[in-house]
Amino acid sequence: MIPEKIIHFLDGATVAMGGTRDGNLVSRAHRISGWRVGPDDQTMTCLVAEGFTENLLASLEDNGQFAFTVCDMPSHETYQFKGTYVGSRAIDENDLAVFDRYRRRFAERVSELFGFPEDR
Repeated sequence: MIPEKIIHFLDGATVAMGGTRDGNLVSRAHRISGWRVGPDDQTMTCLVAEGFTENLLASLEDNGQFAFTVCDMPSHETYQFKGTYVGSRAIDENDLAVFDRYRRRFAERVSELFGFPEDR
């Protein structure tokens, strides 16, 4: 079970990466565009844009290992989760809402940090 404190952190975090490795132990990084904790507080869904999926499914289907690292800005508080791949699916409208929420949060934080106008 993911502790409530960490679930709260995940809800406000801004940047995430996923990591896999293939059967030859070659590691790959995958930009995560959004994430959410499952209703059981034990599983997570990570949204990966198509441009960051090279070798992703092949590696997951080979060994099932996935690492998810998530960070908040500007504090740089960071957590890493290591888990087992359970499946993939096409995105749906709920996923698009999750993606949009994290995209907006990232843009707001970058704007705050670098003094960009609010409408960016």
